[in-house]
Amino acid sequence: MNERLLNRLRARLARAIAPPALQDSIHISGLIRAREVPFDSIEEWRTWWLGEFDNSGRMIRAPRMSEKEKERYTVAACENILVSSGITQVLNYIGANSGNSTAFAQYFGVGNIAISQLNSNDTSVAGEYFRAAPSLSTISGTQIDISTFFGSTQGNGSITNAGLFGGAATGSTGTGTLMTHSLFTYTKVNGTPITADYLLSYS
Repeated sequence: MNERLLNRLRARLARAIAPPALQDSIHISGLIRAREVPFDSIEEWRTWWLGEFDNSGRMIRAPRMSEKEKERYTVAACENILVSSGITQVLNYIGANSGNSTAFAQYFGVGNIAISQLNSNDTSVAGEYFRAAPSLSTISGTQIDISTFFGSTQGNGSITNAGLFGGAATGSTGTGTLMTHSLFTYTKVNGTPITADYLLSYS
């Protein structure tokens, strides 16, 4: 048997006895969809747009509107990045030895200052002028949909960027820790309610 073939067989045997360590990788991506909806109140929006859940978080009624129906109302869509604080929060959650973790998506904020690029070390939404608390987070497979309702008179104007805030964020702009950031080009017109569906998925 020639030496090259013998070495190849030895290598195969070594891998079979002690296989190389498995490596897992995770990629988190995000997409924000602005959807101009035909609802006059947040209660009406909840009834049609969101599912119903029991106290343990299990869905007991699916949303009355299907994803295909919801897509008809989409008027803008933008990708986002997980900024440094958001990455740290995800890693802390994965490595935590208890069930406690800092909140990740307490508020969804929008800004109106011109911005051309995002950076992983961003700590604020440029020109943040309005924020609202998400109404519901729905997990489906490897994706979570964080839905936030803006009433007809809320958050009106030209939106240039947006992000999710956690870590003790409040209803006051500029508070909390920026977890995600997106160039979000959309103009919200007075009198038009919207829902911002923030989709985060991993692969």
